[in-house]
Amino acid sequence: MKRTIYLAGGCFWGTQKYFDQFDGVIKTEVGYANGLTENPTYEEVCNDSCHAETVRIDFDDTTISLYELLDYYFMAIDPTSLNQQGNDLGIQYRTGIYYTDETLLPALREYYDKKRQEIGEALAVELCPIRNYYKAEEYHQDYLGKNPDGYCHIPPRMFRLAAKKKALEGGNIRRARAEDIPGLLSLLEQVDMVHHNGRPDLFKGPATKYTKEELLELIGDDEKPIFVFLSEDERVLGHAFCIMQDHRLDHVLTDIKTMYIDDICVDEKERGHHIGRLLYRHVLQFAREMGCYNVTLNVWECNTTAKEFYEAMGMQVQKTGMEMIL
Repeated sequence: MKRTIYLAGGCFWGTQKYFDQFDGVIKTEVGYANGLTENPTYEEVCNDSCHAETVRIDFDDTTISLYELLDYYFMAIDPTSLNQQGNDLGIQYRTGIYYTDETLLPALREYYDKKRQEIGEALAVELCPIRNYYKAEEYHQDYLGKNPDGYCHIPPRMFRLAAKKKALEGGNIRRARAEDIPGLLSLLEQVDMVHHNGRPDLFKGPATKYTKEELLELIGDDEKPIFVFLSEDERVLGHAFCIMQDHRLDHVLTDIKTMYIDDICVDEKERGHHIGRLLYRHVLQFAREMGCYNVTLNVWECNTTAKEFYEAMGMQVQKTGMEMIL
């Protein structure tokens, strides 16, 4: 279904080009929103007409959801900066989410509140109906398409997000092999540093959970499968270490099999592209095929990002580990 949302994210030249890259975005247009005067010129907007430089986005919500658009929006802005994005300063560069369709408000409010909690401070992003909107002059439309070397406050790498996502989706997940060990060791060190930074009293850092020799032995163990996510050029971008637990001979537990996730990690340079979700879903499917009843894992309390990820995947607390430092 075609929907429309208006997003103010600083200079609208870059914001328009940024959203044009995503599948599901039908059309974009730049204009001036929620100001004090009618049909303002660019010069008037730059001289306190109180309009915000805004991009109107028509999108197909069966291809790209409102939440996905907002995720991309928050990637491209500083949501706590008032009337400034990058080097652009002024009320016309304020951030805002504007809507005409009242049915979108509950979803917008839910997302906004969640993002505010996640960031941990008040947002400078407006959330309100679009009171007025005027299409900007023609030379502003697709400005960076017409002027590739034009100024933009958004880093160039952000214009490659969609292409990078497609490239990652072209990657594959398989069982780890010996040639993957250098990549696995690099990721294991990243995991250790997360834990070391959270609990330096317990984790040495930098270190790896397994040695090269131990990994080589694990790779051949069908009861402890390791899955890797590979880029198109065969680089290890993520891993999932698993352990098959068979409780059918246990005196207390029921006769079930459990897939225990010992570790999931995505290269810190590749995060934000849903590689972790793909690995997690692959493990779930593998566990189903192996006849497992459930999938379990442990998360250190200091690793809040991991906790939030697994909760977002639908996992629930099974048991709680506790300690007393003496």
